[in-house]
Amino acid sequence: MRSPSGAWKFIVLTAVSGLALLPAGCGFARYHSVPLAPAAAARRFSRRSLAAPKLRAYLERELGKRLPHWPLRVWTPRRLTLAALYYNPQLAAARANLALGQAGIKTAAERPNPSLNLGPGLETFPESPWAFRLAALLPLETAGKRAARIRVARRELAAIRLQAALAAWRVRADVRAALLQLLVSEGQQKLLQTAARHRAAQARVLRQRWQAGESARPPWLAAAQRATAARLALANARGQTA
Repeated sequence: MRSPSGAWKFIVLTAVSGLALLPAGCGFARYHSVPLAPAAAARRFSRRSLAAPKLRAYLERELGKRLPHWPLRVWTPRRLTLAALYYNPQLAAARANLALGQAGIKTAAERPNPSLNLGPGLETFPESPWAFRLAALLPLETAGKRAARIRVARRELAAIRLQAALAAWRVRADVRAALLQLLVSEGQQKLLQTAARHRAAQARVLRQRWQAGESARPPWLAAAQRATAARLALANARGQTA
């Protein structure tokens, strides 16, 4: 049996060895709570605007030039697409998934952490003369497991990048479809304005003729009905344009 001083020396040596291995074998990450705030999210959504200063900084960075006027007086399809990419929540989720995939590659490249176990020796091994036991474990991966994990993580990241590109392409397609619909609605609105003006003039003339006794009432009522239908179609076109 070792002397008490020898046992204490062994305990101190064991503790120092364990503390030396802790920085290499352990990693710490602080947890940050991010509670959901529906009211704040609703306020942020309502404040979205094509005149936001942050949107201007984003457009200038992506376009590679300084915008002379803000808010913009002319919105080209490229500028509209960039604005949609800036505000689209699916792209924000795609960027978060990209960061997660890149972190997955770093995690896959990590080697197994060594461990150091300190415990009573006499209780586990009665034949041992030591009062404490120290067990150091150094895992070794074989058969290319680490390289296989890295390949899988890289393929997952490639799939995430394809999904992000697909989401961006869908946003661009939606902007293009909305822009075409806007152009069609504006053209239709001009035609309906002309038609509504002519229908109203025709109904006004027939009403005057009926009041003068030169025409019957049914033609005027029919013309007034057509003028009302033209005004309703114009209001519907204005709603689609908005």
